[in-house]
Amino acid sequence: MYGHEFKKLRKMQNITQKDACQGICSESKLSRWENDQVEVEFSTAMKLLAQIHINSYEFMGWSEHSPFQTDEIEEATFADVKKTALQHIDRYNESKKISDLLAATPYCNKILLESGQKLLSDSHLQRLYAHFSKITFWSHYYINYFGGSIFLLESRQVYGIAMQILRNFDSVENAETSQSLIDVMGGLGDAVIKLIFDHQLDQAKTLLTEINKVELPRYLEFFNIVNNFISKVIHYLETGDEQPVLAIINSLILVNCKSLSHICLDVFKHVQKAWEK
Repeated sequence: MYGHEFKKLRKMQNITQKDACQGICSESKLSRWENDQVEVEFSTAMKLLAQIHINSYEFMGWSEHSPFQTDEIEEATFADVKKTALQHIDRYNESKKISDLLAATPYCNKILLESGQKLLSDSHLQRLYAHFSKITFWSHYYINYFGGSIFLLESRQVYGIAMQILRNFDSVENAETSQSLIDVMGGLGDAVIKLIFDHQLDQAKTLLTEINKVELPRYLEFFNIVNNFISKVIHYLETGDEQPVLAIINSLILVNCKSLSHICLDVFKHVQKAWEK
């Protein structure tokens, strides 16, 4: 029964039942399907999905897995993260379902960042990128998994996907909750950092410029601070002047944003290390 999943995606785009079913079926039938009271024919379901700008590929991925919880991964031990990653990879190797591959990515991303170990093969990563490149509607589900895959992908792939998300930003802003907006801004920031780590400064600057065009609500001004920090890191790499970076970190400490200051300092150290090579 997938009607309730269809309903979530329809409402995320502010599409009414009347508009969604126009020329396809009655509103009452759509309502009953969305409430899992009846099933609809496959051909009808495909037409309804097309009406809300979702293809079957995206819909099945959305339906089979809920977005992962970042906090759970951050709080888990390295051994537990690796164990879970390998379990998801084994499940994917057996099922070949993209949802199982997506489920593995945030754990593999974490392992790569902490130890440099690559748990996913080239064929795994090729399929992951192929899947992301087919997405036309960047729902919370896909934004969540892109954010958890950034350091697994190649720079050109990350840049292309990030720019595609920005072109589709209206759908993010119209989401039911603010969580989609928080996740997308966090993911886009990580995308810029990934490009910096990989010495792709021109792409990093272009992407950051586009991100800064997004008008954020007041409760998300935190991301303006993060983006300003990233711009100072780029300035440091171009000029060798680290004082603007350190000034932001010190100001965060002074206003008691110790957690963010530690994150920024850690990122800066990793950038310096990456550029020493």
